[in-house]
Amino acid sequence: EYVRRLSLVNQQQSCAWVSGACIAMKKDVFKRVNGFDDAFFLYSEDEDLCRRVKKLDLLILYSPELQIVHEVGGTHSKACGEGMLDAVDTIRIESCLVYLRKYTETGWLRVKYGYIFVVAVRMVFGLYVFVSPRKSLSLLNRLLKV
Repeated sequence: EYVRRLSLVNQQQSCAWVSGACIAMKKDVFKRVNGFDDAFFLYSEDEDLCRRVKKLDLLILYSPELQIVHEVGGTHSKACGEGMLDAVDTIRIESCLVYLRKYTETGWLRVKYGYIFVVAVRMVFGLYVFVSPRKSLSLLNRLLKV
């Protein structure tokens, strides 16, 4: 699918969502979907917004004529070592859980605890849990509250 879409990069096409760094929409559409959901601090808010726009049977379009330069990951500090979780990773993980909670119709608790298990495994194998056990417990506690 990705290879096929790369060949269409110079053509306008519909897509599931676009990055929040380059969303442009009519004000009345933004108001109809009640804007961005405040439950998302950072990350996944653009996917959520586009999902609600599509629910109105409107298209999300990619247009090659519009060009925006955005330094991906510019807000993400690489202060922690490779494999470590930092504050931005924590926000990304929480936002993913908020998105999953919002759109998982059945089995939400299975999804939630499965996701938390994957995060815990990443923390153990990334040795983060040994470097900073207090932050690790704090993260897991925050995720359990989502």
